[in-house]
Amino acid sequence: MKQSQDKRLAIFGVVGVFVVVAAIVTGVAMSRTGDGQKMDEATATELAQCLSDKGAKMYGAKWCPHCQKQKEAFGAAADKLPYVECSDESAPNGQAKECADAGITGYPTWVFADGQRQSGEITMAELAAKAGCPFQDAVTTAPNQPAVTAPTNAAPVSPSPVPNEPNTVGF
Repeated sequence: MKQSQDKRLAIFGVVGVFVVVAAIVTGVAMSRTGDGQKMDEATATELAQCLSDKGAKMYGAKWCPHCQKQKEAFGAAADKLPYVECSDESAPNGQAKECADAGITGYPTWVFADGQRQSGEITMAELAAKAGCPFQDAVTTAPNQPAVTAPTNAAPVSPSPVPNEPNTVGF
């Protein structure tokens, strides 16, 4: 009986480790271009720099999961994004003045130099097109695997609303 229980525990342990490893691998793979594909670091850096140079801005909040996913898509190049943190606990409505002045009502919101706005997660190809940046659709792949291209017609994810903001959904 004891040996049978030990075998079951060992099997559950192996399965548990497998599940944890699979979750970690999946999470890493989701650092993406907008469709689950990871962009190579050089392309991500070039796109982040171009977005900044072209006057685009990403307004977001540290507590916003969509903002985190959008930034994670850039990997190590996320620190080069033209990002404005809107979360400010000391402000009356919890939103930084720059964001309130810009009329930001949901996160993430991208504002482009021509005044166009887009809320929600946006694919890398769409960001590049809206800002006028060159973009190589190639993403990193396993050795001996063909490159996958990022779709340009993927639907954006709805933005997270500003908390305590009138006329917003949620909270």
